[in-house]
Amino acid sequence: MQILIVMQKRISILVLTLSIFITASGQVKISTLQSVFIYSAIKYMEWPNDDLTDFTITVLGDSPIYDELIKVSQKKKAGARNIAVLKANTVDEIVKCHILFIAPNKASLLNKLTNNHVGNSTLIVTEQQGALGQGSDLNFSQRGEKITFQISERSLSEKKIKVSSAFSTLAEK
Repeated sequence: MQILIVMQKRISILVLTLSIFITASGQVKISTLQSVFIYSAIKYMEWPNDDLTDFTITVLGDSPIYDELIKVSQKKKAGARNIAVLKANTVDEIVKCHILFIAPNKASLLNKLTNNHVGNSTLIVTEQQGALGQGSDLNFSQRGEKITFQISERSLSEKKIKVSSAFSTLAEK
């Protein structure tokens, strides 16, 4: 119970900090906030064991988040693993990864991707309205000057990705 309270406080501080960044400074890029959020989310999720050496994040399509995730990967780790950030321009270029971020210019591929990754434990992250209903696991949205997120607990459970309750309670319903 004590650990849960500490985790909720840490996540609340993260969300509050991200909200302050975006409202206090229009200079902070949304992609920067999203990359920090994705890295922080890694701490509150647990993937099934796999044979990958690095914790791998793939960005499908053109998005400024790719450069931001590269910066994070040079300074941070996912537990004991290094973070590898890959870029793919087509579905065929996607290799096994822990997180797949689908850029808005590739959102039309979401259904195809979810059908190809059924049973896979890849967290699919989007920033497209209605994407949770199409197979996304975590979706960013912007409400005015505030960034919010939704998660599909059902989908994550099917993929055997465990999410801390402290994290899921902060998601927009």
